[in-house]
Amino acid sequence: MHLPGWISTEIRFRGGTTKEGQKHFEETWVKKNVPMKRSGLPHEMANIIVFLASDEASFMTGSLVIADGGLQNWSEPQIPYTKV
Repeated sequence: MHLPGWISTEIRFRGGTTKEGQKHFEETWVKKNVPMKRSGLPHEMANIIVFLASDEASFMTGSLVIADGGLQNWSEPQIPYTKV
């Protein structure tokens, strides 16, 4: 199973998010809560999916692949997001 974190894609704008709102979210929540200080990129998730679908992953069964920039391992409480 692939467990992605916050991934920066264009689909967020279809739900009504503005570019200003996205920038605010990145600055106030992502950079403060995700240890890598950024959102994931689509090609990073694609690389994982290609690996999981390849013969290179032929011995994997029932595995969790977490790709969240370290958020799963972050020990401090997350800061709540406040909407603009």
